[in-house]
Amino acid sequence: MIRISTLLTILRKYVGADRRNALDYCAYIFSLFMKEPETDEDIRLDETERYYPFTSEKQKSAAQKLLNGTRGIPDDVARMISAHFDKSNFLTTIEALPYDAKMNLCQDLLNENVDCNDSNVSEVCAELFNSYIKEALGEPQPNNFGVVEKRSEVGEIIPPVPIHPVRYSNGKVYTGDSVIELSPYLQLIQGVTDDNLAFIDALMEVYSEKENRKVEKSDVSALSSVLKNHYSNQKKAYFSAANLEHRVRESFSDGDVQFGILKEDTFDCIEMVYFDDCYSNGYERLQAVLKQAANATPTKSALYNISGLYGALEKKGLCHIFVNERTIKSWVNPYEENI
Repeated sequence: MIRISTLLTILRKYVGADRRNALDYCAYIFSLFMKEPETDEDIRLDETERYYPFTSEKQKSAAQKLLNGTRGIPDDVARMISAHFDKSNFLTTIEALPYDAKMNLCQDLLNENVDCNDSNVSEVCAELFNSYIKEALGEPQPNNFGVVEKRSEVGEIIPPVPIHPVRYSNGKVYTGDSVIELSPYLQLIQGVTDDNLAFIDALMEVYSEKENRKVEKSDVSALSSVLKNHYSNQKKAYFSAANLEHRVRESFSDGDVQFGILKEDTFDCIEMVYFDDCYSNGYERLQAVLKQAANATPTKSALYNISGLYGALEKKGLCHIFVNERTIKSWVNPYEENI
């Protein structure tokens, strides 16, 4: 892992460059990782300039040594920040940088073998700081297969997806020694959410071919009862999968990664069926892919370990997410971009 002195030196080019000495700079950068004083004790400490680290001339030497790499974070500083940790101000500060500055910051970090991009550089830097603080306190780092610990805006730890089999029930994941409550379901407004979704257009193309007439979203009510029921079921599947993605991303620190793996694995399961040229129309192709997805057992994602988290409905819904993301271009013409 990159040394804290190196990270501070890099950041100083983009954040707090006007702080002319080590003490002022350390006071500024570390304050970005703390909550505002809230309790009576915190307010009292702030009034006597003892709440935020590096505000005393006595810490001048420690700040200088921290920047030049001859010492790490002082114990008292690490304890104070850990007890009042809040990375939101730091994230806001980095995100406010001009695009070119963020790109240059990324490149500087990449030169130090820190994996990041312009969209996650603020989070990467914040979690590096969090690791330095935990290291200074002698706290063991969890074995999460390289997952960087994340915290909510109020400093609560966001756990990674469990890597051992666990159970999901009634919105909660039971890990044996703790309970993880997943974020609420999205409240989707029908009629507003549907309009610009590519998977709806793809279904209209399927229905148009099957009924041999142009079917628009506005006249779904004129479909046969079989297709109206089919359309309702596909929307239900899609929104179930979209909700799963939302809840996973919001509830687990590596949720976006694990959901991405689930999508890749699911597409691998359906790809041969989707591109098979044996179907006489798009409806047959769609039905065959949905059946394959529902019966597939994608096991590469750690989400597979959470028994009951998702089932056939969500796996079918992933097929419609693939359409929205252009992984699947059309059920009628899989090799043509008609949507």
